[in-house]
Amino acid sequence: MIICTTFTDNVGLIVKYKKSTKIAVRLEPREKQLLFYFATRLGLSPSALVRNQIKTMLNELEERVSDAHFLNITNITALQGPTYTQEEIEKLFEIEND
Repeated sequence: MIICTTFTDNVGLIVKYKKSTKIAVRLEPREKQLLFYFATRLGLSPSALVRNQIKTMLNELEERVSDAHFLNITNITALQGPTYTQEEIEKLFEIEND
């Protein structure tokens, strides 16, 4: 879907586009049949049904990420390694002359 909005100014004509992303989904024949069946029963097109399901899934994922329980799981500080002082770093790179 492309929505075209035009603005005019002293410079000329500016065209602004809002584009959607197309996603290809590979389905088995039985899955395709079920998709068309459920979409028809709900009075939607198959693509509208898939779009709605993706939007619902993304909203649920956003809620889970903002949930405190899931924030503990995705805490980046738990994945960080040890920290060193400036002196320790300099000591690691010291060159000894014998």
